[in-house]
Amino acid sequence: MSECLKLSALTYLVNTRYPPARFCYDISQGVHEGRTVTYAALQIAYYLGFKEVIIIGMDHRYDYAGNPNEASRLDGADPNHFCADYFGGGQAWHNPDLEHSEESYRIARTEFEKDGRRIIDATFNGA
Repeated sequence: MSECLKLSALTYLVNTRYPPARFCYDISQGVHEGRTVTYAALQIAYYLGFKEVIIIGMDHRYDYAGNPNEASRLDGADPNHFCADYFGGGQAWHNPDLEHSEESYRIARTEFEKDGRRIIDATFNGA
């Protein structure tokens, strides 16, 4: 991956292949993907010292056919993201794994709360 990105003071590569734990407190050692980018972001927020994280605009509903983690191809408008062309035009992607994502969110909440921190989902009408 590093050969694809020009390294600079504004670039930090995070190991997601072999994270040392299910929730990583020190991102220099890696970040667990948890089957959702939000879980990775929560570990980064923890590492940066945030005591309260407010999530706005995250909806945990997806319209897809097939099984979780199955490769799919999206033709046309994307009904699952904030922008209709987020994934479109024949984009390949993997179906969401909501059960495992939810497990990751529970782990993040537990880890935050053990340290007196909070995660708040302020998404209007979100799931």
